[in-house]
Amino acid sequence: MLMVVFGAGASYDSVPSRPPIPLPAAQLLDRPPLANELFADRPRFVEAIRSFPKCQPVIPYLRHLPSDGSVEQVLEGLQAEAEEYTERHRQLAAVRFYLHLMLWECERYWNDVARGVMNYKTLLDQLERWRKSKDRICLVTFNYDTMLEAAAPAVGVEIQSLPDYIASDRYKVIKLHGSVNWARGVDTPIDASNKNTWQVAYELIDRAPDLKISQTYRMVTEHPIGKHNGSVFFPALAIPVQSKVDYECPREHLAAC
Repeated sequence: MLMVVFGAGASYDSVPSRPPIPLPAAQLLDRPPLANELFADRPRFVEAIRSFPKCQPVIPYLRHLPSDGSVEQVLEGLQAEAEEYTERHRQLAAVRFYLHLMLWECERYWNDVARGVMNYKTLLDQLERWRKSKDRICLVTFNYDTMLEAAAPAVGVEIQSLPDYIASDRYKVIKLHGSVNWARGVDTPIDASNKNTWQVAYELIDRAPDLKISQTYRMVTEHPIGKHNGSVFFPALAIPVQSKVDYECPREHLAAC
């Protein structure tokens, strides 16, 4: 089996007609961010940050990095502090909701730039040309966006449900850190009957220190996620940390490669 691993650079440089060139953050618009740009001072990012006030106190830490530091290092430090400082749980829960909303919107507008022509599709075409009849390829991505799934039909793989990621005998798609369109059920009893999605999301953030998240994953079609058909859901995205051992991925996916 051949394993192909994707990082943030694959999405950052995903549109051949828009090669990456150095630009101020405010002019990058909807280009998918690299890890250290996840909280940059871009217009759409700023709007998403405004939507989740609980994450705002930690944004300066994530924007003004030490010369030898990274967003992953800072987030790993904040995560460690949550053991003694309860508010960190709420702030990091808000970060997950922020990433879910911001990256969903970023990808939506980036697709308008691409108009269907993406380097992901070209890479998959090259892999299919290389692949022999019995060869299997495992596509492993640390990215949250759905560009790889959108390109998969180029090699005859349609991903419309969670089982579809590993259903093909030829290609497996493994998203180790979760996805903008994945959510997990919430076991903690929450009455969402008279609340809208935003109200539920804010309650989930407020109750983050004691929240019990299930191992049941589902795909979602709306953002931000909070509730659907009366049930409550939490974004299935791992906090990006340096150690990269906190996977947000169904167990059956992890066992497939």
